[in-house]
Formats: sequence, C-alpha cells, structure tokens
Amino acid sequence: MKIPYIGIIQTLYLVTEIFEGEFHNCKTLVLENGSARLRIKGRIVRFRCKRGFQLYGAKVAVCRNEEWSFPAPVCVAEGEKCPNLKKTKDMMITSKLKNGLLMYSCKPGLTLTGNSTLYCDGSKWRGEIPQCIYVEPRKFCDFETADLCDWKQDGSDTSYYDWSRTTAAQIKNSTGTGPSSDHTYPDKDTGHYLFMEASRPTMPENYTTLLSPHYNPMEAGFCFEFWYHMLGRDGEENVGSLKVGIKDVNASSSNLDPVWIMSGNQGDTWHKGSLEIGTRTSRFQILITGTRGDDRRGDIAIDDVSITNCTSGKQNTYSFVCTFA
Repeated sequence: MKIPYIGIIQTLYLVTEIFEGEFHNCKTLVLENGSARLRIKGRIVRFRCKRGFQLYGAKVAVCRNEEWSFPAPVCVAEGEKCPNLKKTKDMMITSKLKNGLLMYSCKPGLTLTGNSTLYCDGSKWRGEIPQCIYVEPRKFCDFETADLCDWKQDGSDTSYYDWSRTTAAQIKNSTGTGPSSDHTYPDKDTGHYLFMEASRPTMPENYTTLLSPHYNPMEAGFCFEFWYHMLGRDGEENVGSLKVGIKDVNASSSNLDPVWIMSGNQGDTWHKGSLEIGTRTSRFQILITGTRGDDRRGDIAIDDVSITNCTSGKQNTYSFVCTFA
C-alpha cells in the first residue's frame, strides 16, 4: 500500500516535535460531535468526528511548551441539515464538505466584515453571516509606508516584473535612465515614487499594470492627474510606452482601450499627465500600464496621482492623492 507524500511529511513533523525539546501539559481540548483522544502521555491529541460529520482542520496536534501546535478542528454536518441562508447580491459563497462549510467573499471593490467561514453543526449554522461593505479609498497618502494607498499590481499580469516603490538614491547606479530626483521632494533622496525597471531579465514588450482602488460612481467633471518620467535613448521604440485607462468593476483588465498614452524619450524631467474620467455609473478603477521598449535604458516612473475636479470655477468634492513619497 502506498503512503501519501503528505502523510510522510506529517509523520516526520510529528516525530520531530515529539522527541525534540521539553513538553508540558496542555489544556484539554473538546471536539463537539467528535472526540479528542490523547496519545503518548498527553503529548499528542488525535481528532475524529462522529459518523455523519466531516473533520475541518488539523487531524493531529502536538503539545509543546504548554501550547497545542494547532487549534481544535470542527466537525461539519451536511448542509441540508441546517436551514437555508439568505445570499446578498454582493456576496460570493464557496461551499465544501457536502455544502456543510460555507466560505464567503465579496465582489471586487467591497470589503468583507465578520466571519469568512460558517459551518453546519447538524442543526444550525455556527457563526454570524458576514457583510460586504464599500470602504472609500483614502484621499491622501504620502507613501512613506509601503501600502501604496491600496494601489495594487494587476493579478492577471503575467510578465516578469512589477511596478516597484523606490527612491532616486536607490537607483543612482542607473546611467542615462530613471529619475534623478523624486517629484514630490525634488531636493531629497528619500522621496518615493513607482518605478518600472527596464534592465534584464525583462525583455522588449514586457509590460506591468498597476490598479487603483475601486472608486464609487461619479458624475462628469473629474480628472485623473499624475506625474510621469520617461528617460532613455532617443527613439519611440527605445523607452517604450506608458498607458492610462479606466476599467468598470465587472470589466476585464485586458483589451481595454487606453484613454491616455505616451511613448519614447521625454527627457530627465517630470511631466504632468491628465485625463477626463467622464460619467461613471458603476464602481471603477484606474489602470496604469508601462511597456518596456527595445533598450534596457528605458525606465519609466510615476508619482503624485490624484482624482480632482477638472471643471474650472468649482471646488473639489472628490479627491484622491498619492504622492508615492
């Protein structure tokens, strides 16, 4: 009979845990609709569920330094033994263990609050049903921290590299390309911006896409503004291109027509870019895509992005600023 590979790994782990170090007494564990049996003088506990239930969690735990190596699992009954639950339009549910285990997640642009997992104990669901809520993106960020104001790399991007957070001091060895200073703090080496590295192992036509947080619908009159830096050898094909687009919440990131595009060497200076967002009837994201050109000295950088009111004579009522500093 063949022993599963994962079983071998688990056995070796347990043996190591048992015979190395000093063991102490751990608190008694109780498994509802199952049993938690101690072995080797209380050093190991083995979990089993009654007939009609399935185990969710660790099968075995080791007592070391008065703590169990894993929390107690739960015994899950078939979902049909528990009442039906109401599903909201913004909620996505994945069911496992004969529909007795429900794993909740939210549609893009929403945040889950509450328990992410519920299970059926044979008569009722354990745990409160979570909710999906909209959390407004932060209106200002100086980027001294690395959270990027919730801007994220596009998960569907399969290229070899990403936008990275850096400073002018960190790329001083790059000759003939890249910013010589940050846009927000031009007199300091410590200001941060986002940077697309064109050196190896990246190749021509490799691209990297950055996604903004999800913004709520908005009326016409707002613009997306940003600063960009594109330095390298002359020739449109050497530095590559920078594209900015807008994606509705349910649209795909691929095959979107860019609203704004710039290509080629633009010199060792920061330039301002701007585009109208237009009327948006659903939540949306901003996409910033950098594509590598033919030359390795063709780095692209972005900084200080914002959503502002671009209609003159009116004050901003919706603002998002990222200084990448």
